[in-house]
Amino acid sequence: MPLRVYANVFDGAASKCDTFFNSALIPSQASAYITAALPATTPAGSATLHVGSNAAVNNFVAGPIAEYLIYNRSLTTLERQRVETYLARKWGITLAPQVANAEAQDWVNRVYANGGTVSTSTASAVSTFCDAIESAGIRDRFYRLNLFCGDNLNAALVPLYRNSSLLLSGLGSATDANPGAGPFVSGDYSPTVGLFKSGNTSAYLDTGLATDALPTAATGHLAAWMASHTPTGFLYALGADTGVSQRYWLVSRVVSSQAVVRTQWGQNQNAETAGLGASMPAGLYIGNRASSTALNIYQDGTSLASNTSSTTPAAISRTFYVAALNNDGSPASFANFPIAGYSIGASLTLQQATDYDLAYKALIAALGRPLT
Repeated sequence: MPLRVYANVFDGAASKCDTFFNSALIPSQASAYITAALPATTPAGSATLHVGSNAAVNNFVAGPIAEYLIYNRSLTTLERQRVETYLARKWGITLAPQVANAEAQDWVNRVYANGGTVSTSTASAVSTFCDAIESAGIRDRFYRLNLFCGDNLNAALVPLYRNSSLLLSGLGSATDANPGAGPFVSGDYSPTVGLFKSGNTSAYLDTGLATDALPTAATGHLAAWMASHTPTGFLYALGADTGVSQRYWLVSRVVSSQAVVRTQWGQNQNAETAGLGASMPAGLYIGNRASSTALNIYQDGTSLASNTSSTTPAAISRTFYVAALNNDGSPASFANFPIAGYSIGASLTLQQATDYDLAYKALIAALGRPLT
C-alpha cells in the first residue's frame, strides 16, 4: 500500500474540521456525523488518543503508519502545507497540485477525493482554461462541464463545473456514472486522447442531469469535443430523449459517404451540417438553441448549420448520457470515437461560442491532444 499524507485540521472557534489527502481538501462529510457545533476546546476527560485504531479499539488501520505529528492549535494553510511538504519529501509522496483559480483547485480536490490524481501541468492547464472562461464572461453559461482529464479514469469522471457558479449546489451526479453493461475501463481513458472505447457497443456515462433540473428548457446548449472519425450510422456524443416528442442530442452520422453533425434541442426539429468530409474533422461542436426559432451548430467560430422552425422545448426527466443516447431510458447508438470533453448549459451567442472554442483549443493543446 503506497504511503499518503493525511492532514486533519480542527478549528473549534469556526466549528469545523477539515481533512486533506495529499494536500487536497476532501469535501466535507461532517453533516453525517456532527449534529451540533464543535467545541472550541477539547472537553475534559476526553478519551486517550489512539494511533492506528479508534477509541473503542475495534477498527484498525490496514496498512503502515510512517509518521504522525500533532499540534496544540489549528495550523494556518501555509503551516499545514509546509508540514505536508516535509512529509512528502521525506517519504517520497507526490502531493496534489495547488493552482490559483478557485474552481480549478476545487476540481483537483474532488479528483483526489474520488481516488484520482492530477499532474501539475494538467492542473495548470485546467486553471488557465477556467481563467479564460471567466475572462470571457461566460462562466454562467455552464451547468455541467467535464474536460475528461487527469491521470486516470477516476480523475476523468469528475466534472469541472456542476452549476453556473461554484457557490451553487451541484446539478446532476457528483461524478459521471459509468454503468454500462461493458463499462469504460482504465485502458479506455488516456490523458492525451480522452475517453475512447474502440468498437464501443456498451459503454456510456450517465451525467445524472436532465433538462427538468435546468433553470429553463426553452434555450440551452450541448457541446462535445469530438476527435476526427468516420461515422457509421448515428453515433451520439451526448443525448437524451423521450421518443420523438422531445429530443436533446449532439450526434455524428454519415450522409452520402460524408460525415455530418446533427443537433436537436426540443421536439423533433434538427439542425444538420453539410458534408464535412469522409472523416469528420476534430473540434468542439456546439448545438445551441437561442430561441424558439434559432437552433444552430457552432464550430471553430462559425455557424455550420441552422434551423428556424418554431419549436417549444419541454423539460424531460431523462438524464443526459455521454457516448450514447439515453433513448427514453435505454442506452443506444454508442459513440466509438474519442470524446475529449462535453458541456451542458445555457445558450451561447456566436461570440460566446467562439470564446469557448478558443479556450478549449488552448486546453487541448496544453494537454497534448490532437487538434485535427
